Order: sequence, then structure tokens, then C-alpha cells
Amino acid sequence: MTARCRPAPQPRRGIASRRAWGVRMAEDGGGVLIEVVPTSAGDALILRLAGVVDPSARDRVEYLMLAATEAFSPLSLAVLDLSALELLGAAGARALACWVIACAERGVTVRLVVAPRSSAHRVLVVAGLDQRVTVFDDLEPALHRD
Repeated sequence: MTARCRPAPQPRRGIASRRAWGVRMAEDGGGVLIEVVPTSAGDALILRLAGVVDPSARDRVEYLMLAATEAFSPLSLAVLDLSALELLGAAGARALACWVIACAERGVTVRLVVAPRSSAHRVLVVAGLDQRVTVFDDLEPALHRD
């Protein structure tokens, strides 16, 4: 998949600091919830998406994922947990691809967690994201370092 990525957005004042995120940052922009969980080691980040990532939520999701990654830099690992996602459309897959590219440019390893045979998994396969990053069925194995 060739994603047409926008330049990384400049986070609003305060959103790029760890304090702004705390342990959990939820943003509802039309049915999507993003939870940001830093790991205890501090060099890894878990992002959980729940709800619907369709064209109306694409820009907001991409912005928040990039801002969270920036806020917790430097990172060595970012795990995107899609197991609670109800719907991932093509626009959402493009947002994820842009985030994966931005992480790679920063030297951050990305892993995805998605239920097999789910609609999100099918969209990731069609988009080719499963060829760019390692996909796991569960969160715990995705967090283990190689």
C-alpha cells in the first residue's frame, strides 16, 4: 500500500508533553477512542483504538497517534492494539500506514495486535500492512523484545 501521508502535524500546545496524555487520553471524534499506555520501562508505548475509524475520523486518528508517539519519544517500540476496533475502513488503513511510516523514520519498531479473521485484520491484509509490520493475536507477545 502506498499511503499518501500528510506532513506530520505540529501538536497543539501542551498535547506533545507526557503530562498532557497522562496514562490515558481519550478523544472521541465521531466514534473512535484512543487510549495511550506507556509501559513501565518507558521505551515502549501501547496505543489502543476502539470504535470506528472511517473517513470522518482518519485525520484525527492520524494526528493523535503521531502526537502520542512524539510525546513519548524516544521510543524503541510502539504497539498498536486494534482488538477492540469495530470498523477499520480504507481511510483508517491509510492513517495507520502513515503512522507506521512516521515511526520507521524515527527508528521505532511497530507491532500490531488484531484479532484473526476480524474485519480490521482483513483490511490490514488488503492494504498490505501485514507485510510491513509484525501482526500478533495478543498484546503480551507483541510487547516481548526479540
